[in-house]
Amino acid sequence: MPELDGKSTVFGQVVSGLDVLESLTPRDPQANPTYAGDTIRRVVISEE
Repeated sequence: MPELDGKSTVFGQVVSGLDVLESLTPRDPQANPTYAGDTIRRVVISEE
């Protein structure tokens, strides 16, 4: 992801539901400080 440009650690991988991830509204507090972001109702973490 170019937005991360080497400043963040990758800590996970989307294995299904990429369409849902891509439908989330990007959050930029500097551009819109009152926008609280989308609600994420469930996250499933699995270890292999």
